[in-house]
Amino acid sequence: MKKPKQLFFILISTFFIGKINAQWSITPNIGINNTRIIVSKSPIDLKNTVANFVAFGVAPRYRLNKKFAIEANIQYSEKGISQSKLTFIDVIPTFEYSPLPYLSFYSGVNVGAKIKGRFLLVDGTWGKSDFIYSLYDKYNVGAILGLRAKV
Repeated sequence: MKKPKQLFFILISTFFIGKINAQWSITPNIGINNTRIIVSKSPIDLKNTVANFVAFGVAPRYRLNKKFAIEANIQYSEKGISQSKLTFIDVIPTFEYSPLPYLSFYSGVNVGAKIKGRFLLVDGTWGKSDFIYSLYDKYNVGAILGLRAKV
């Protein structure tokens, strides 16, 4: 007789805890950074150079009500060009508006801090170069604007 009571208690408490905590969520994410960098301090032309790198992180999210939510995505992000790979820790706070249950718009900022860099050396291997590393700013800032559709 104890087992059905325990099972019933677990199911009921899970239901109520789920309702209380439904405002909070944490979503893992992984994606590809399609990066275009313009290096203003470089002695060589690196303008409009495009490369693809990986980014991954977690996005804690809090739903304020049915229409509004806030999110603070935290990512380990590789950026750069084909000759250089820079690693950043990005914090991406966003604000989301959902006019419909299956559609939402979001906007925010991307603030990144450079933590390391590797560069393609003349012999074709990846290594460090203090000179090239100094060409890139330690911090970067960008704007985020997007659309989400729940399928």
